[in-house]
Amino acid sequence: MKKTFKLPTNKSHSIFLYLSVLILGISTSLIEPLIPVLIKNVGYNAAVASIIYTMYGIFKVLSIFLFKFNIFSRNASKTFVTLELTSGIIIIILGFIGIDRILMVVFLMIIGIETAGFFVLKEIMEYDMLPKNELVLYLGIIQSAFLLGDALGSILGASIYTVYGENVLISILGMIIIISGATYHRMYVYMKKQRDFCSSDHGTQT
Repeated sequence: MKKTFKLPTNKSHSIFLYLSVLILGISTSLIEPLIPVLIKNVGYNAAVASIIYTMYGIFKVLSIFLFKFNIFSRNASKTFVTLELTSGIIIIILGFIGIDRILMVVFLMIIGIETAGFFVLKEIMEYDMLPKNELVLYLGIIQSAFLLGDALGSILGASIYTVYGENVLISILGMIIIISGATYHRMYVYMKKQRDFCSSDHGTQT
């Protein structure tokens, strides 16, 4: 028997959530595949570039544990939007200044922390804002949107880098991080209020 794709009851929520997560997906992959190239471009030889890239990966993994601490996770939405806005602003500034060897290390630290915090905090926020009775449907939408955004981000990033160069790409990355962070946080606040309202209303009726 043929199965049909089912959307959540609130179609507008699912559409806006899809779009906001799509932008998030683009932000995560816009520059990630090009990092080894960017490291070489600032003057590091292949051997040193490989070491730096490996250290970046390790630093990103270790940063995940930072956001597991209660001081960050208990206010996940506030931490998320603060992290995204701050990281975005710093990255835009770095793009305008121009990346050299030292600033490349700073840049990698910033996006390493931002990426780690992004995934940890986003997951916490999802389970806090999505309707429990349609959780599976919404998680499916989120995964689909993120994967599409991730694929589009790689293509978009490579195109921007080829035409405009690394500094423009870095600045655009910062702008997208700010836009995606603010958009997703706004969606979180709205859906969280709707979920809490429905829960309290249901509790009153019973």
